Amino acid sequence: MSNILKEFVKQVILEDLPPTETQKSKIWFHGCPKTEFANSIIRDGFLEHNLQRSQYKSQIDEPRKGMVYITDILDVAIAYATDDSGDPTEPTGYIFIIRGKDLEDVEPDEDNISSFLWNFFNGYPIPEQNWLEEDVRNIVLKYFDVIFPDKKIFNYSLRTDDFVNKEQLENANHHEFFRLTKYKYMVIAKLLLDEFSKNPGKMQEIIDLLKNDDRLAHRGKIYPIACYSFSKSERFDRHITFEQFKNYAKLEWTKNE
Repeated sequence: MSNILKEFVKQVILEDLPPTETQKSKIWFHGCPKTEFANSIIRDGFLEHNLQRSQYKSQIDEPRKGMVYITDILDVAIAYATDDSGDPTEPTGYIFIIRGKDLEDVEPDEDNISSFLWNFFNGYPIPEQNWLEEDVRNIVLKYFDVIFPDKKIFNYSLRTDDFVNKEQLENANHHEFFRLTKYKYMVIAKLLLDEFSKNPGKMQEIIDLLKNDDRLAHRGKIYPIACYSFSKSERFDRHITFEQFKNYAKLEWTKNE
């Protein structure tokens, strides 16, 4: 393969997924529960994956490498920003404001993917989508040791915890294979997105199946335009608007245009 062809293939595989016009027209939010991280973002002027890493207790719970997570639902961002509310040394949460027009490369959030997969394989199948079942099955078998580090699979039909090996799972019927816990589907969703990020066509197919895009994972840095702080002891209405939120929050920083 010539160097020119190699470079072309590389560009195709790593093709960006630009935001849609609807996504670009929105205001997005990023919740941050730690003052240290918030100050770093304000100082540097951008969000990136590494700043969020130490929030998570285990490697499997960490965000996907290189991703920054945003939502257009303020209540969801507030929930993320109050994640450490039990820590008396972290009484303040932070909400960063991002303009949709500043987004560059976005993918679905694995939370939305895992919920979709759970419904898909537990009573809400979509006709003519057999390719998804095949892809998920391949992911489960390829990354068996990652998804099942303790080799434990919850068997819903027996209502017991069964220890099985890869060969037993491979030979299981459809019901037994896909009746996994929601946590397992979260792990599968991350692995699926990592695989599909190398194949824009596959990524677009899964995007087309989703019914919402209220949560996104942005690849690379994001440049917010403002940051608001609030007390984690405050209780907000589930459907609070941004204008209402500003009555309770303090403007900590705005970007100099």
